[in-house]
Amino acid sequence: MARLTGLEPATPGVTGRYSNQLSYNRASIFVAFKLDQVWQRWRG
Repeated sequence: MARLTGLEPATPGVTGRYSNQLSYNRASIFVAFKLDQVWQRWRG
């Protein structure tokens, strides 16, 4: 049981980093998509 409790704090940190990377990637894709839409409208 001591080994399991030693690993528990590391797991949420790793998953938190991965979830943050995913959210950043989604946000950047969304922003790029929106900027492309604006650029297409501006170009006419």
